[in-house]
Amino acid sequence: MDEIDIFLRKHPKDEGTFTPASEATIRKYTGKVPDFLIEMWKADGFCSFNNGFFWLVDPDDLRQETEQAADLQGVTPLVRTGLGGVIFEQGGTHHSFDPAYLDVTTYEEFGLADLLNFSVTADESLNEYYYFNLYEKARKRLGPITYEECYGFVPAIALGGELNANNLQKVELKSYLQILSQLE
Repeated sequence: MDEIDIFLRKHPKDEGTFTPASEATIRKYTGKVPDFLIEMWKADGFCSFNNGFFWLVDPDDLRQETEQAADLQGVTPLVRTGLGGVIFEQGGTHHSFDPAYLDVTTYEEFGLADLLNFSVTADESLNEYYYFNLYEKARKRLGPITYEECYGFVPAIALGGELNANNLQKVELKSYLQILSQLE
């Protein structure tokens, strides 16, 4: 995957068995998402990277929850984090949903490959905007997460919770995003 070689060096693909991408999903999204993503879906399904911190997602699995959490319609979720952050496309522009502060950041100048290679590989942005350092502490304390799970802040930051690894718990991803969408 030359398109995202910087990302893959920083966040190697995890070993294991992952949910395969269906032929219907591959057909539906061919020409709508980057070719490298389709190739990864074909080869590895909806796999994880860097000990489960990043996950490729089936866009149809997280569309409703992402639309609610980001308060936007017509989104295509592509990648999610182990803390419930979602990188998605809407109208040709990429965005990321911050599960701590319930913000949406727009990357008008970046395609998905640029976003993965640069925004999520720099240590400063990785920790400051994606909370990788907190994820690592939670993973050591709580164990690994699955495709359906993430670590969520309990209580949520919007409800007065603190941005602290000790406030992270294993939660069901879709339910967590639904709860966050009601707090905005």
